[in-house]
Amino acid sequence: MGGRVLSPLLRLAARTPLGQPVALAVLALALARTPPIPINGGPGVTLAPWLLALATALALWRLRHAPSMARALTSGQTRTATVTDAPGPRLTWTDTTDTQGHSLRRQPDDWRPPAGHRITLLADPRTGKAWWEGDLPGDLLAADLPHHPDAPQIPWSRLVENPFAWLTGAFALFALLLTLALQRGDGPLLGWMILGLLGLTAWTAPKAADDIMAMNRAARRGVRLSAKVTGHTATGNSRHHQMLWTTKQGHSGETRPNQGKLPKPGASIRVYIDPITRRGFWSGDYPT
Repeated sequence: MGGRVLSPLLRLAARTPLGQPVALAVLALALARTPPIPINGGPGVTLAPWLLALATALALWRLRHAPSMARALTSGQTRTATVTDAPGPRLTWTDTTDTQGHSLRRQPDDWRPPAGHRITLLADPRTGKAWWEGDLPGDLLAADLPHHPDAPQIPWSRLVENPFAWLTGAFALFALLLTLALQRGDGPLLGWMILGLLGLTAWTAPKAADDIMAMNRAARRGVRLSAKVTGHTATGNSRHHQMLWTTKQGHSGETRPNQGKLPKPGASIRVYIDPITRRGFWSGDYPT
């Protein structure tokens, strides 16, 4: 593989969400230094190699499109297409040669241009696969991202507001308590429970951090757009509400739970767009 392709490939890998595979690999290395878990009085079982294999398989699965995307970024032909947007989790389009295509699976808060919108595609010169710009990290496509050095930043203390952070803390605490019980000889099957809780901890911890990192990137290097408030929704706490919004470019999202006065439906607000994931965040969710 030439250096021209290797550099975009490495940059794509660096922007791929690999928090869970890395956490599982660290957990596997930690378990490799602990005694095997006894099962029903039989010989101990060492699960570190299995966890390491799972982490490797998960990482390779998430990077499965990276070589093709890197070729498209390096030497791919650029063409335009029109969004047809059939219902479903993928964005659909028809390009100028009447060839139909679709994006990778989209989450509810992901960027989704409306039907009739013109989009940009990059084609892999080897396979002909066309990649929509929204499936590629935005900072690899734009040479001159905006820079806002004085932008508000989300402190890591805001992790307490993230449900995944609470889940991570709960899993880690239960794993610690079960480890103490296992050391007292309370039962060999506790080892499996500890392993499961540590696995869940490794899965939720990166998710808790991803939100804050995306918000900070959006404020510091993201495009700032005008959005329209489309409605309010109530949360589990009757005093807290969330605001729904959308932009003309197809970005949509909801704000953090807020007990203050929110702009009314139809009002214009400012949102920051994360240059990598293209998720949007309301400026009012940032500290002043």
